[in-house]
Amino acid sequence: MVARIKNLSAPDIEEWVHSSKGRTEFFEVIRASISGLCKEVKNSFDYFEVNKGERIEKMYITGGLSSVPEIGAFLKESLEVEVAVLDNLENFNIPFSDENFKRFKNSFSVAFGLSI
Repeated sequence: MVARIKNLSAPDIEEWVHSSKGRTEFFEVIRASISGLCKEVKNSFDYFEVNKGERIEKMYITGGLSSVPEIGAFLKESLEVEVAVLDNLENFNIPFSDENFKRFKNSFSVAFGLSI
């Protein structure tokens, strides 16, 4: 969807999303989808609260979109919970310090989880 709207290739989309202007534009493009997701998550939170008598106060996000600050801020506002980015690799000794890896490491969450 974003590739068609912005006329970008897949590698170019990654670069664009991680630029400050791109992040803002990207968020506006996907806002409706994120709003729908928030409604579903809110329903799940409400169900949990009614059935368990406890309120969810914090949620963790991971994956490629967790590196877009606007996503976490929108989730926090919509769901009225604290939102934190889960760093799956924080307790692992990574033998290199490549800036590109640091920037995109949350994109590897599923692959990392499957490998352990």
